[in-house]
Amino acid sequence: MTHFSIDEWADFVRDVTLGHKRGGMQQHLDSGCRECLKTANIWRTVMELSQLERMSEPPASATKVASAYFGLVQQAFIAPGGIEIAKLAFDSFQRELTGERGAAAHMARQLLFKCGSFCVDVRLEPKPGSDQVVLLGQVIDAEKPLKGFGQVPVSLLSSGDKVSETMTNQFGEFNFAFQALRQVQLFFGMKQRALVVPLPQAQPVAA
Repeated sequence: MTHFSIDEWADFVRDVTLGHKRGGMQQHLDSGCRECLKTANIWRTVMELSQLERMSEPPASATKVASAYFGLVQQAFIAPGGIEIAKLAFDSFQRELTGERGAAAHMARQLLFKCGSFCVDVRLEPKPGSDQVVLLGQVIDAEKPLKGFGQVPVSLLSSGDKVSETMTNQFGEFNFAFQALRQVQLFFGMKQRALVVPLPQAQPVAA
C-alpha cells in the first residue's frame, strides 16, 4: 500500500489539496490505513489548536501541546499507537506561590504527570549561580507499580528539537542536565505508543 507524506496530509487537513488527489487521499483513509489516519488526526489536532489561538489568547498548556505536536509529528511513525500527551497532576510550585516568589526560584520543583495509568515523576533542581538545571525522573505504570520501564528511550526536546537523549534504567529512572530552555518536552519512545510530557518553564537561579 502506498502511503502519503506528512506534508501531503498537512495540506489535506488545511483544505489546500485539490481535485483528484484529494479524492484519492480520502479514499486512502476510507480504506482503513491506520498509519495515514494517525498522521491526519495529528494535523487535525494542530489545526484545531491553531483556530482556537486565532479566536483568543490560548492557555499555556494548549500552546505547549501544539509545540509538541509540531516538533514531534515525524516521530509518530515509530509508535503504532500514536502520540499521547501527559497532563500535569501535581506541581510543588503551586504551593510556593503563596510565599515569596524569589525564594521559590531557588528551590527544587517536584512535578507529577499522568496519562492513563502511566505516571511520570519529575524533579527539577536548579544549580545556584548558573542557569543550569538537573532533571531527575521516573516513569511507572500505576496498575503495575512493581514492573519497571527499563531501556525506554527518553529524549529531551526544546521547541520540538532534540537536545539530548538517554535510556531509563531497570527502575524506569532517567536524568538530564541542561541549560534553561524554552518549551521543554520529554519524549518517551515506548513500544506501542509514544508519550510526550510538556514541562513548565524552568526558572534560572540568580547568582
